[in-house]
Amino acid sequence: MKTPLFRLGLGLAAAVSSLSLVSCYYDPYGPGPGYASGYGDGYYGGGISTSIFVSTGDPGWGYDPYRYCYYDYRRRCYYDPYLHGYYPVGYRPPICHGVPHPYGWRPGGGICPPPRNIHYGQIPNYQNRFEQLRQRNYAWVRDFRENREANAAQFRNNLAANQQAYRDRLQQNQLNLRNQQEINRQNFQNRFQDNRQDFRQRFQDNRFENQQRLQYNQQQFRERLQDNQQHRQQSLDNWRSAATERQQNFAEARAQNQANFAAKVEANREAAADRQAAFREKMDNARGR
Repeated sequence: MKTPLFRLGLGLAAAVSSLSLVSCYYDPYGPGPGYASGYGDGYYGGGISTSIFVSTGDPGWGYDPYRYCYYDYRRRCYYDPYLHGYYPVGYRPPICHGVPHPYGWRPGGGICPPPRNIHYGQIPNYQNRFEQLRQRNYAWVRDFRENREANAAQFRNNLAANQQAYRDRLQQNQLNLRNQQEINRQNFQNRFQDNRQDFRQRFQDNRFENQQRLQYNQQQFRERLQDNQQHRQQSLDNWRSAATERQQNFAEARAQNQANFAAKVEANREAAADRQAAFREKMDNARGR
């Protein structure tokens, strides 16, 4: 709801601006020229922003197109070209609607000429600018009074037309929004279907590829397992053969050691018998003496 209200405000502002530029719009139910104080009038503090001023070609002057007044940079105060005098320093005159720009200048027309025949005095009773403008009896003030009913009717007609145009645009925008939402929904469904189909196809391709890879890995595993089993059996056979050979060598060595031991025992027994025989012989010889 924020955007339609904002557009409605822009439409109303455009209508008011167009009437103020073409027909010097003012409050149709007031006694004369009207004003709006939203821009800030009266005394101000902290300086004034000159970014909205229009150049006059004279470095000493700027023109405020909203207040229909000049600004004197030297004296730092406003000058009214219709009341021919200065406002006090620090005072902002109220914003005008319906007052023509001086010397036929129009917005977007480039440089606004600086004021002529300047009166350097202060405007008396400067707070009642609009009453003084009515008292000066300018031609555009008389046109105000004669054409205010026509201007008011034109404003009401323009306002009604702008409101109707806004309602038509709002209705068309809502219709366009619904159509765009339907198009977006259909596009989303189409993309969803395409993505789902593509996912299925990729899943099937990946599944077939994964199955092939799994079969290849299983075959490689079986081959490596078979090689490992063969290598293990060969290692076991080699160990058994070596163990058998070691057992045989141990048995042969044991038999050889036993034979050597028996031979040594027999030799020792024979040597002992020989020593005993020699000892007896020696004893017999000794007795025979």
